[in-house]
Amino acid sequence: MMLILKNFTQYIPEYADLMIPALYFQSEKGEDWYFHRTRFSDDTLKVCYDSEGIIRSFGFDASRLYPGGYSVAEVEKNAVPEDISIDGSWMFDGSAIVPRTYTQAE
Repeated sequence: MMLILKNFTQYIPEYADLMIPALYFQSEKGEDWYFHRTRFSDDTLKVCYDSEGIIRSFGFDASRLYPGGYSVAEVEKNAVPEDISIDGSWMFDGSAIVPRTYTQAE
């Protein structure tokens, strides 16, 4: 089962005064990014996607991602399109990376 953590927002941890100065993020379920990012597999691609499902960032190393305002999901290496980019033309549909479908207005 691939891990998906949704809707990260910035927050101040309860014991912030005992922690290093940094931006802290938690998912909609209250999962702290710095703790829960270690749950991702080392050999999967992690994608940051916005509320529309558009992929805005990705990488194999979760520690290099900035999840603020995004959800983060992992995808098996063999399921990643060769030409994936962050130019807005790719989406995460809840289980896979797919080409973006544009609306009439777009």
